Amino acid sequence: MPDQEEVIIREMKKRNTNLRKDFSQLGKKTNHANISMIVDEIISAMEKYSSCLEKRGTSVILPKKEDLGISLFRKVKDPDPESLQSVLLYVSGKLMNEVEADKNLTKDMKSECIDRYIDGLETLRIHIEHLYHNLVEKQL
Repeated sequence: MPDQEEVIIREMKKRNTNLRKDFSQLGKKTNHANISMIVDEIISAMEKYSSCLEKRGTSVILPKKEDLGISLFRKVKDPDPESLQSVLLYVSGKLMNEVEADKNLTKDMKSECIDRYIDGLETLRIHIEHLYHNLVEKQL
């Protein structure tokens, strides 16, 4: 019988896979190579985090940046694949929801690999928000 950590890791990996599929479909719908490239990089980072979770290793996390908190007040439910702004806000919001769900799922656990996985997704979300800020908001 699997232990609690194993069950939680399986659940987190399943949700990670579902998010990657969602993002992949978004990347396939766009006619813009830059949007597709950004989505592919996000998916690649998420795959690395999921792989480390599976191996119960530690993943390489992007350098920490200040959390801009954009996904707290700007969310996109139905992204426009032709809009970089829409795609970045959608992905950021989805990652914010995933991080919160993972934190709630593991609030009573002590696991370095799970904590690193959650930190990785959180840091990825923050980097996406910085990308949004640099490419979209600074241009306004």
